[in-house]
Amino acid sequence: MLAKDISIMAEGIERLGQKIPDTPRQLIVLARLILIIGRRLEERLAQRLAPHRLNHSELVTLMFLYSRPDGISTPTELCAVTWEGSSNMTRIGNALIERGLIVRGPSQSDRRRVVIGITPSGCRFVRSLVPTMFPVLHELFDGFSAANLAQLNRLLVRLAGNVDRLQTDARSASQR
Repeated sequence: MLAKDISIMAEGIERLGQKIPDTPRQLIVLARLILIIGRRLEERLAQRLAPHRLNHSELVTLMFLYSRPDGISTPTELCAVTWEGSSNMTRIGNALIERGLIVRGPSQSDRRRVVIGITPSGCRFVRSLVPTMFPVLHELFDGFSAANLAQLNRLLVRLAGNVDRLQTDARSASQR
């Protein structure tokens, strides 16, 4: 269980701190907790999606297209939203096209551009699937007040900004 994993992790970090002076124990614990929780959430989501023959990136693709006013996007935009590379986005697109959930074709305004759109079948699929995920979210945040959730959101957005800054700094350093 997760509590046991966290306990083992905390003990290991404590021992590390005893051997290496100035170890930022709390920061290591927090970073590891975020990673562990993220992995477990991803595993849980994968279990929920498996009966629907869907993975997380395919779900995000469908939800993003469904949320668009016109139901259309570009492969580049979908890569950014799903955090997938272009070759994997092609595979995702092919899988969803094969199931009749999306279509791919030239843009009406610029025939050189490729666009991806959700089909009526894809819209029905999203409308039926997404609400089945709500109970898991409610369980996940059970016991959190509205104020707790707002604070957690603010803190995670702030942390995301720090992660972005680290990535930017790393890119700048590698270009020198």
